[in-house]
Amino acid sequence: MSPLRLRRHSRALWRVRHNRFPPTPIHHLVDFRSLERGAWSDPEVAAAYAEAWVPAVTKSGAALTRSVAVGPDQSVLDVACGPGTVTGACRELGARVVSVDLSAPMLALLRSRFSDAPVGRGSAERLPFRDSSFDRVLCNLGLLHFPSPEAALAEGRRVLRPGGRGAWSVWGADAELMQLVPDALEELDLHPQLPEAPGFFRFSDPMVFSEALRTAGLDPEPTVRVEYRVTLPSVDTFWRMVFDGSARTRAALRTLTIEQAGEVRRVVGEFLEDYRGTKGFAVPTSVVIGAARRP
Repeated sequence: MSPLRLRRHSRALWRVRHNRFPPTPIHHLVDFRSLERGAWSDPEVAAAYAEAWVPAVTKSGAALTRSVAVGPDQSVLDVACGPGTVTGACRELGARVVSVDLSAPMLALLRSRFSDAPVGRGSAERLPFRDSSFDRVLCNLGLLHFPSPEAALAEGRRVLRPGGRGAWSVWGADAELMQLVPDALEELDLHPQLPEAPGFFRFSDPMVFSEALRTAGLDPEPTVRVEYRVTLPSVDTFWRMVFDGSARTRAALRTLTIEQAGEVRRVVGEFLEDYRGTKGFAVPTSVVIGAARRP
């Protein structure tokens, strides 16, 4: 193992063991809610996400639908639907899907794929639907974007029918895909200033996830961990994901000088060489799925 990879491996083990990740310091100019809303209201950010991230999140979306047995004629709410990855998977299963997102550009991208899709614009923390409206509620990798994940879980419970099931996925703490930029920043001793925000990997701990579901008034089922690899054709593909098509990471990278950002990209490229294959880079990742039933 190379010295660079050994340092990364040691840091990752320490983080997982102690449930510690790079802190998100307070920045006085903007809060986390404004950061997220500002990013996803930008059509260019939404387009970059749809182009670069969808291949990385399709498998987690499919696992999400399986976790609560989405099937024909069920009413399903896709929360923080983005460009429609989970919506499409549910439609293929014959479910009746309603898609909701705070981002108008994301909803426009979804409607460009599914012109007949019922959509609603609104916050996951205050869903624009009546109590007990849906058989299933799904949210693929959205919790890390919400200022109050607990409120989003409680809202999911509210709109579920009694006996209905919800499922939320989050990135696993050992997902290499999500560690590349934090590790590069640490390697270069760079510490971007960002708003205070919920921990990025908070719900990757099954006990924390289950307790949050229970606190929201749900009966949690055993969490499920799904491992897979994301194929990146090039370093440029990954840089498009994080520099143009994300919110928190995009904001962090854009606080850097042009020279510093270039150094981060260079180090990320060195990290990616560990995963080079015949079609680019096959980067290990994982998601944790928390499913629960409304009593």
